[in-house]
Amino acid sequence: MPRIRWKVNMGLLKIFFSLLLVAVVMFASNYLVFENSISGIYRQVSENNKLVVKHVIRSFDQAFKEMNDLIYSIHALPYKSWEVMEDDRINMNDVYLMQKNMTTLVSSMDYLEEVVLFEKGSAFAITSQGTTNLQALFNEQYRHDTYNAEYWKSFAETNRTQKVIPASVFKVKVADRLVQNRNLIVLMGSNQISTYNIMLLIDVDKLLKHVNQTAMMQGTSLMVMDSERNRILSTDPEWDLVEMLNEVYFNPGQEATVKSRDYEYLFYKSDYNDFIYIDKMPVELAGTAPVVAWNRMIMIIAILAAVGLSILLSHYLYRPIRDLVRLLGGKNSGPQADYSRIRSGIEQIQLENASVKIQMETVHSEIRRGVFLHALDEFSHSREFENRMQHIFADFFQTGQFMMAAIHLRPKESPEAGSEPPAPLRAASLEQALQAVLREAAGEAGGHCAVFHAGSLQFLALIGLDRPSDREPVIRRMGQMLKQAGSGPLKDVAVMAAVSRLYASKIQYCQDAYREVKRGLMYRDLSEASPVTDTQAIRYTWKVYFPLHEIEKLSNHLAGGNVEACLAMIRDILVKNAERHVHHHQLVPVAECMYYHMQQYVEPGKVDQQELIRMQDGFIRSVHHAVDYREIETALEYAARRFAEWRKPAGDTKLEAEFIAQYINMHYKENLHLDHMAELLGTTPKYFSNYFKKAFGINFVEYLNKVRMAHAKEWLKTTDWSVAEIGEKSGYLNSSTFTSTFKKYNGISPSEYRRKSIS
Repeated sequence: MPRIRWKVNMGLLKIFFSLLLVAVVMFASNYLVFENSISGIYRQVSENNKLVVKHVIRSFDQAFKEMNDLIYSIHALPYKSWEVMEDDRINMNDVYLMQKNMTTLVSSMDYLEEVVLFEKGSAFAITSQGTTNLQALFNEQYRHDTYNAEYWKSFAETNRTQKVIPASVFKVKVADRLVQNRNLIVLMGSNQISTYNIMLLIDVDKLLKHVNQTAMMQGTSLMVMDSERNRILSTDPEWDLVEMLNEVYFNPGQEATVKSRDYEYLFYKSDYNDFIYIDKMPVELAGTAPVVAWNRMIMIIAILAAVGLSILLSHYLYRPIRDLVRLLGGKNSGPQADYSRIRSGIEQIQLENASVKIQMETVHSEIRRGVFLHALDEFSHSREFENRMQHIFADFFQTGQFMMAAIHLRPKESPEAGSEPPAPLRAASLEQALQAVLREAAGEAGGHCAVFHAGSLQFLALIGLDRPSDREPVIRRMGQMLKQAGSGPLKDVAVMAAVSRLYASKIQYCQDAYREVKRGLMYRDLSEASPVTDTQAIRYTWKVYFPLHEIEKLSNHLAGGNVEACLAMIRDILVKNAERHVHHHQLVPVAECMYYHMQQYVEPGKVDQQELIRMQDGFIRSVHHAVDYREIETALEYAARRFAEWRKPAGDTKLEAEFIAQYINMHYKENLHLDHMAELLGTTPKYFSNYFKKAFGINFVEYLNKVRMAHAKEWLKTTDWSVAEIGEKSGYLNSSTFTSTFKKYNGISPSEYRRKSIS
């Protein structure tokens, strides 16, 4: 027993010391890396800081250059703002132009607080905000104990070159009772160019932000001195290096460095204006000492934690069987019980594996679906992807040929009021039902099929066939079975499908088949009774029946409240298109055009906007998913009846430009005149004439003639009616009036216009 206990202890010690050795090595390496990285980080940061300082200096130079250019631009402005006119008044036009140009010039310089322009001996001043009194500006707006209005007046009397006044705190009035302290630099322009005295008030904080001073290393300070070594600004108010400057000599294009115990001073001289920039940089990173102390403490805590963790890990790694039993949910009750618990746990895992296997089959089905849909993407696939497709669809590619079917489902409308709503549709059950239908349809031909859910209620099917002669019988049985599906999940849906031609069983033909079935759904004949469209049997036509004049009559009937005539016209247009075997995608815009023509007569306040949006969404959905033209007819009839309930009353359109334009477009064929329109709108002819010209830009007769001419030109190009018939349909009493009016607006006669349009 002691021998066994000794071995157990030795095993624990081996594990413990192995883990402890790893922890000690990691501690030592981290400590060495940390100690050596501090100096390296400082060198890198200091070099980066030098680059940043040079960039800041270039930004300062650019800012002073922009301000110098601004001063010269203001001097060059050609306005004589202080010139007294004959009536002893200042020329305020020149003052306004001067102020406007000054505002434009300073608009891009966000660091400028204000620009002030005044003449020697004058109390009148111009700023970017307007005109003011020099006394009020510097004794109320920008107050300073030294730099007051009297100081600037005295300073303006001297002849000087450009002068920079060091940064100083001004009390700036920003509201009636609100005063802020702002650190400002004053740049006085030279008064030797013109009689103007130009002052630029520079916001130091905004200037430092403009030059990106915050990008400098933490703990550094910056001082700017002019060419005479007068300090302009400093980010450290207590910093004074005037005596040290005497020891620094600058050669053109050179820099200088002075080091002390705690700081390194970098001196730069500007090539632009000989300004001196001094960067005060600490010899070590700010806050390094606390970081080092904390890092050492963290390392000590980490090594102590590693020792404790090593003890715990040694204990647990020494008892693997007990840990395994614990993971399986067992208890320590002897060696035999442990092994039996492990066996029962393994049996439980096997049962879970069986469940996972079922789930994996579901996942495999989804992978098949995903790979198939990916194969339909409009781009080329790699050889690896094609090999994966061949492996996944090995059963499908056993046949020599295949055809693709696109099946779109739509929930049926409730057939009777008060009937139970259809149960929610599930894609999985619909997919299984379609799989059963297609397998039965292809079963007699010896083929097989695979159905994939493509999204929403849209499905794609691959049907493999050995013989081309089996295609038409399979399509025929498929149409019969889908049409007669009165039980199961398919009983609550309307089905429309398109079937492609036969393709060789290769991956690259899947995209072609997919494009073909999509085109088949677009070009399906809405007059056909079968829910299945054979793409090879489509007979393309472009004879869409869309009479513009009938559409206008449709609007007129609805506006006049004649709903039955409106419904009859809808039926007539759709039936004629069905007789011409117009395709679905051609009939959709015809139906939508009729819908929007009717919708424009809805009174805005009579129906909620959300109700209109819901109705429009339902109409678009019904039209785009219509199985035959009768469903489109039903949707349009419902819309017409609702619009008739919501239409605008004839007396509620007093002097609305939109109503007037609609009324003229609907009644241009009639004998319209000012008296008739005035009576219709409840006003006088003179008032209506003035209102019409103001609203439309031309008089009533000109507008009416242009509307009639537009319709006449369309009929001349698209019909074989005589000129007299077109003139009568356009609203003219005789052909001579029509001909002369047409020639007046178009420069040629109607007959010549028809010949030119035909040629």
